[in-house]
Amino acid sequence: MVAGCGGSSDGENPVGATTSGHAFQSSLVCADADLNGVCSEQEKLITDVSGYAQQRQYDGAILTASPGMELVTPFTTLIHSEMMFNPTISNDIEQAKASLQSKLGDHVGVNFASLDTTYGPKDKSNVLLKSLKKAQTDGKQAAYTNIAHALDLMIEHKTLDLSGVDVAGTASRHLQIEDALVVRGSQSVPEFFGAKSIALNPASSQIVFLTANDVVMQIDSSSRNKPVTLDNGLASQANSGLISIRSHDDDYDDHDDDHDDDDDDDDDDHHGGGTGGVEIPVESNEIIQLVPTLNGSQAYKVYKPTSYASPTESDICNSKGANGIFLSSLTSTNNNSGAKAFKIDTYSSRSGGTLPPIPTPKPKPAETPDSSQSCINDNFTKVIPLLQSGSLLAVKNTGSSIYSQQEVRLLSADKLAMNNWRHALKSSSPQIMPSYDQSEALIVYKNYFSSANLAAEVINTTNLSTKMTIDKLNLKTANIVANQQILLGLDSNKLEWVSNSIQQTVLGELDVDSTISKIATSKDGKISAVATANTLYIVDNTNRTLVVKEVLSSSAINSLYVLAEKVIALTSSGVDYYQFRNISGPALKVGSQLVTKELLKKWEDSGNSSWNSTNLGYILSQTGTESSISDKFKNVNLSFSPSNATTSSGITGVNVSGLERGEWLTFYKAL
Repeated sequence: MVAGCGGSSDGENPVGATTSGHAFQSSLVCADADLNGVCSEQEKLITDVSGYAQQRQYDGAILTASPGMELVTPFTTLIHSEMMFNPTISNDIEQAKASLQSKLGDHVGVNFASLDTTYGPKDKSNVLLKSLKKAQTDGKQAAYTNIAHALDLMIEHKTLDLSGVDVAGTASRHLQIEDALVVRGSQSVPEFFGAKSIALNPASSQIVFLTANDVVMQIDSSSRNKPVTLDNGLASQANSGLISIRSHDDDYDDHDDDHDDDDDDDDDDHHGGGTGGVEIPVESNEIIQLVPTLNGSQAYKVYKPTSYASPTESDICNSKGANGIFLSSLTSTNNNSGAKAFKIDTYSSRSGGTLPPIPTPKPKPAETPDSSQSCINDNFTKVIPLLQSGSLLAVKNTGSSIYSQQEVRLLSADKLAMNNWRHALKSSSPQIMPSYDQSEALIVYKNYFSSANLAAEVINTTNLSTKMTIDKLNLKTANIVANQQILLGLDSNKLEWVSNSIQQTVLGELDVDSTISKIATSKDGKISAVATANTLYIVDNTNRTLVVKEVLSSSAINSLYVLAEKVIALTSSGVDYYQFRNISGPALKVGSQLVTKELLKKWEDSGNSSWNSTNLGYILSQTGTESSISDKFKNVNLSFSPSNATTSSGITGVNVSGLERGEWLTFYKAL
């Protein structure tokens, strides 16, 4: 099995061993959770990489494997590439191997049937390794697209050896589009309704949430190739194009004996970080928040007394008790419900799903979760992770009443030891948003307009001291962003970039169409997403400009996240994503992703009233896309269904046709 970068190379050999004769085995395997071709420092912390796309780098070559593969080899790299970029493969391993066998394997004497589980012939593997190195050194696009281009050339020339092929001088059929188009998708997640806690793990790009019934679920946010219906066959039944949703029953679900632990031991000695005190007697407690650690296997869990029990005032980490912040296993292994998968609409608007009934509250017996570390205290209400800097911000009530004043405290991420630093909050439940580098945090209070005493403030996360207040009476929300700036969302329907300094000099402005509800920023602080009632604005903080603007699929956004290449918006019923960078692949695949209900409505609003056959390039040109981009899709033909539709709302599907490696293909996409 493969292991994380901190573990070992794949196979059963230790790091550096080459007993199989394959030198690349000495290189370490990492998760490439965001499919950007790079294993980031955070991705290297993921302990179990088997559920993610995997990557290793060796001597200039990038080798990859799809989630679930046990090896990462030159041959798994070809299989993974075919899964990602062939629109007829639907992300299915068996289909990818069959496709490669007929197009390449039969011509070079390689049997792809077992090459997802074996290393393959050594001599041919070494030849392929050199070709994959050339793919990156001579390629002009991103890592995965360079591999796909090299595979096309291997198929064209019927060889694994590209030493005599002009890789750099041969035009790639794969597009690489940045900041010019948006690929939309959505995922119905009924379990979001009433969810207690939702968080994004920045290392794995997985959304981790706690349902109303205390079930921990994880959603893989990376989009994948989707099943299509070919004109000469049935729709693929593979799990391609699906977002994987894994569910695990946590504490206090419908199973009375399922406790939040890794094992069957009830080891009270595992509560680290406690500084002495007395036991806090409570009648009932509940988990209210779950925040995943970067390694993907643990989580910080906040427990507090239920409404049936009163908290006991305390200002320290106690040695005993049932409430507080606990570092424990992300999931409970006693009652693992197994994996679930729902279709993600990577090629259209939204899949179905009904909301569950509102759960009936019930008293829950006070239980102390088994954990490796804890800070036991009745008064914590939430934590804000600062995992890059090895600490947590914790919001804590200062008295025994839920109406008592709140303060921010600082805890170590490893031991959950609470130091003496504290910051008194001006009112309860403000927005607390760490800066992208987590060195500062921005606190925005409600009802600031009615009281100048509630001015937003920037604090230092090292000692919780106040750096400055923000003198804006009409501030709705804000983020600290790159280049020493703060991006302000004002109730005058305006974005303002100001200097992150006492002077707060205005550096740039952007008008938006309505009230700003959410702002989120990427890990490097360079890109922010801004949601209004109807529109998503993606802005570049480096030059303070608009990147793209899209109509929102849903206006009721509860959470907003910005990854390297996409924005994720969570509602009470599902996930919507908007990919604006690293849009790559052949025109037929990318074009299929671009045809959505939203695009057709935009075309209709621009004056179209005819739903005859057309090409995607024409639609894009009529809806504001520059000709340099729209022209790339002129050979992607579209035929709408039903043929007698008179409005975009009446369109239920589209037949997409075009050339794929010289073969004319037609497939149907439901809308």
